[in-house]
Amino acid sequence: MNVIITGSSIPLVNILKKEINKRSKLNKIHLISIVNKKRIKTVLKNEKIIKQNFKDTLSTQFKNELKKCDFFIHLGWHKYKKYNSKNLTNLNFLKKCKIHLKKKCKIIFLSSVSVYSNFKSIYSNEKKKVESYLIKNFAYVSIIYSGLILNKSYGPYKKLKEINKYIRIPIYFGKDFYLLSTNEKCLVSKILEMLIKFEKGKYFVYNRNDIQLDQFVKKRLKYLKFRIKVSSKIVLLLLKFLKYLNFKVLKSKFFDDLQNFFGDNPWKIIKEEIRQKN
Repeated sequence: MNVIITGSSIPLVNILKKEINKRSKLNKIHLISIVNKKRIKTVLKNEKIIKQNFKDTLSTQFKNELKKCDFFIHLGWHKYKKYNSKNLTNLNFLKKCKIHLKKKCKIIFLSSVSVYSNFKSIYSNEKKKVESYLIKNFAYVSIIYSGLILNKSYGPYKKLKEINKYIRIPIYFGKDFYLLSTNEKCLVSKILEMLIKFEKGKYFVYNRNDIQLDQFVKKRLKYLKFRIKVSSKIVLLLLKFLKYLNFKVLKSKFFDDLQNFFGDNPWKIIKEEIRQKN
């Protein structure tokens, strides 16, 4: 079985590869790890590392591996220096890959619960476009929706800490705002499950113990002693006003991340979707 994994430099992939090593059912995997710049070490016996930037023309080596691919696990995501709604590097990368992938290739795509927010960031908008493209152009697609991945070294959790660093005033979200967090091990387990027995569809992977966002922020992040409660609704109105004015600062990566946290809470929408699915 030939498997390609993008975003192989992130810690999540390292955990995934170690778990693959432990599973006898997956010991015949030939793994192709796609990296952008970072150098990584091989974990599996049958593992090959290919350097491929999402923006660049696909290398001949990568094209050849795409033609043989049985599973395409898309965990990587191109990060822009300046955020603009016209930036579609991630979508265009998949369009280039589609030319060479087999029709029966199974796709596993890591999306985000932020696509269910009514106030979408540039990040969540592009995630949604990628989802739509995959569903339209591939027969076997599994989309995994992740919440806030609880890893201090990368991803949204790190961004939340950065927000706390710049905005030192506690922001009150209110009782209706719940955090959808995801444990890395649960995410890895779901991907392994798909490799053993693939099923197309949408899957939500998040911790079932609902926690109010206010409680999470209070527990995990540190504030100055000076405390003033500022409603997230006020922050949201300000962001919408700046967006309406096409304010340049909102096109920065930091403010795009900020919109994901202060947008309309997708928790209730996701709960309803799961209920209808079941």
